[in-house]
Amino acid sequence: MSKKSYQVAFVVLFVASIVVGMLFKRMGGVQSLVSLLMMPFGFGLAARRWHDLGKSGWWSLVFLLPLINLLVMVYLLLADGTKGKNAYGVAPKNKEILDTLLNK
Repeated sequence: MSKKSYQVAFVVLFVASIVVGMLFKRMGGVQSLVSLLMMPFGFGLAARRWHDLGKSGWWSLVFLLPLINLLVMVYLLLADGTKGKNAYGVAPKNKEILDTLLNK
């Protein structure tokens, strides 16, 4: 996943989580459930971005570590991917936002 695609998908998920938080502010259980349902999409996006950087998608699990996850998030948002082909395939082209969000 290219840096630009990841940035767009990240912003969409971030805004969606804020909207869900505002809509279900008084119903903490529903907000938690929706957050849990959104987690696989975030991990999937991060795994694809790690692959673009030539690293294993398992590095996405570092998001479970408090404070370190913030540094990793900034790194994934700003780091340039590998040029050309790496162990995970050829460098991605910019895709449509919907394809990126649906992991196509």
